[in-house]
Amino acid sequence: MRWSPCATLALILLATAPVRAVFVPGEGGGPTECWIGFSVDGKKPLKLKRARRGTRIVQEACAGACDFSAKVCLNNPGCEAAALTDVHILGPLLLDRPKAATPEAACGRPRAATIPLARGARTARRKLVLMARPEPPARGRDVDVVTLVCRREPRDDLCARCGDGDVGLGEVCDDGNDIDGDGCDRNCTPTGCGNGIRTLGEACDDGNAVDGDGCDANCTPTACGNGVVTAGEECDPPGEGCSVICTEGDGVLGARVMTIRGAFFSSPIGTGTPLGELEGTLELTGGSIDGQGMASVEVSGPTYYSAPILNGQFGLLCVRIDSCSGFVDCDGGTAVDTLMVQDSNGPGLNGLDVSITTGLGEAGPAGTMQVDCMQTFVQLGPGEGDDCLAIEYPAPERAVYTTGTAEAFFINGAPKIGTGRILGSGEPFSCPSWTVTDGPGRLAATYLVEEDPRAGDVANLNVIGD
Repeated sequence: MRWSPCATLALILLATAPVRAVFVPGEGGGPTECWIGFSVDGKKPLKLKRARRGTRIVQEACAGACDFSAKVCLNNPGCEAAALTDVHILGPLLLDRPKAATPEAACGRPRAATIPLARGARTARRKLVLMARPEPPARGRDVDVVTLVCRREPRDDLCARCGDGDVGLGEVCDDGNDIDGDGCDRNCTPTGCGNGIRTLGEACDDGNAVDGDGCDANCTPTACGNGVVTAGEECDPPGEGCSVICTEGDGVLGARVMTIRGAFFSSPIGTGTPLGELEGTLELTGGSIDGQGMASVEVSGPTYYSAPILNGQFGLLCVRIDSCSGFVDCDGGTAVDTLMVQDSNGPGLNGLDVSITTGLGEAGPAGTMQVDCMQTFVQLGPGEGDDCLAIEYPAPERAVYTTGTAEAFFINGAPKIGTGRILGSGEPFSCPSWTVTDGPGRLAATYLVEEDPRAGDVANLNVIGD
């Protein structure tokens, strides 16, 4: 196995862990060798041996078998990270695959693995192959071969175990029980943050002192407000000079300019197939974040976006937004689902009032947004031009854009095609990444068209993001 400065650093970082734990960082031809790695612990001390084809981790048997605890980790600390598109764990042991594929450190859950010795055998082996491939612009692939080896002791193979009351090799303490929080926990380490056992006063404990991996060194989940500055934060905890989203200053969000890449859908076809790809620009101006994590959001118009309908075969949809006002909930907890309903009163153009109900559904996550807009639209037929700024629009009507679920339908509707009902959803924004180009966040809005010449009563949905 080829070792690198990254590998050396990873082993040094584990120097404070129990002596029987070892960490095998990744190897490979890419710009980093730490896309995928393997952390393993054992009932007895482990020996790490370099081999031509991968790495061997050797443990002496206890009562004719070796007990390992293993987990697979991505983007190991201390090395350049990459977003991973392809992660595979091959071999006879059932190991948990880390769920995260973003350029952040993440580990799967530890899994117990017992390797028994056959009668009369001196060794038993289980070979694992770990593979990870990054998204562009990173190149290459990280492939690791790790072999767990169980070796018979040259003498009696009966071993002392954690919980027998005697402090043995690899144990810091042993009080003879498996009670956590009594001073010596069930893994034979003193009760305390960082020993891998969550006890009173700890919200989490992942057994390391690494910040930003989901459980920080103070045994609280990685998040703004836990007192530990991690990726995406400029300060922590919030207070004087530190906003409620852990940015330095007064917490004014400022401008989020969305270069719209979205889609629009219609009830005759449904949300499985978009009628067109929306393009345009929308600038959201965020205000100061208050103590509850809420900030105002405004849009100054007019602003336009458009889409060729079915690649232009049915003309062009032009949308003009005159103004919007609303809010973003940076902490989460606000319900923002919307429902638009119109009584069509059967066939024909009846023009009855449209009602919009907001604040529906469950409490939304952090970054939930709702903006109430005045909006109008025109559908240009084929050959009627493509300049949405130069045409005459009808009077604007209310439209509500949301990161939650947006639904619209007719009562007593008369659709000629489809159901006259549509439902779709947006995606939460991120207040710490508010000004990031192509950052997270999508807005969904519905609108109803009564007595369309071809389709009758039609419910439409626009979903815009960047």
